[in-house]
Amino acid sequence: MEHETLEQVVTRARLAPSMLADQLERRFTWRGPFAGDTPQLYGWTRKDTQLVLDAPTRDWLAHLNDRASFEIMRGGPFRRELLSWMRLRDDHPRAPSDGLSRRALGLGKGRARLVPWQLGPLWPVMNALGRAKSLTAEAEMTRTAPVIACFHRPVTESPVETGRAYLRLCLEATHLGFAGWPMAALSDHPAAREEIEGRLAIDPDDRLVQVIRFGVPMGDPPPRARRPLSELIP
Repeated sequence: MEHETLEQVVTRARLAPSMLADQLERRFTWRGPFAGDTPQLYGWTRKDTQLVLDAPTRDWLAHLNDRASFEIMRGGPFRRELLSWMRLRDDHPRAPSDGLSRRALGLGKGRARLVPWQLGPLWPVMNALGRAKSLTAEAEMTRTAPVIACFHRPVTESPVETGRAYLRLCLEATHLGFAGWPMAALSDHPAAREEIEGRLAIDPDDRLVQVIRFGVPMGDPPPRARRPLSELIP
């Protein structure tokens, strides 16, 4: 058994399952900027997660995320599906139940009205003029995150087990006062995923599942979307 530092022992005790259950209602995703303070990790480590703290690697991930996001966004079917999940009007009938609300996306009302046009009929024109990249770029926001977590799990693992481990990761972060925003393009884009697995020397028997930027949010959490029980249990 590996020797633990006192800090790690204290952290393990603080992150007991019963304590993490209390974080479920506190957890939220945060697309906005993070506080610039040094993160207080209190010995937070996981064998299935590499916590990227150094500025050069975080900057590299920020630019790689923008590149991968833009390449994925160039697909028309992807943009249409993304728009179908966006709740860009506060009075959208599904806003209280699911999807990406305007406030969760950090969009003002004016910008939110433009998004369906920018990702829809205006996309080919903006792409031809070289302006489409600015719609998906968020490197500046990513660089405000003091911690970027690269979560990886065994290739052969059950998706249920992977999901449980991912939820625990998010609840541990919440317990430390963090909110996060998944940068899904980095694990969805094959070339980007391969670059990260190589640079971070992730075990070949593991796969990169998700990359999340974490930090202390500078603002209040957005409204929660919750499906009614009648939709979950017919």
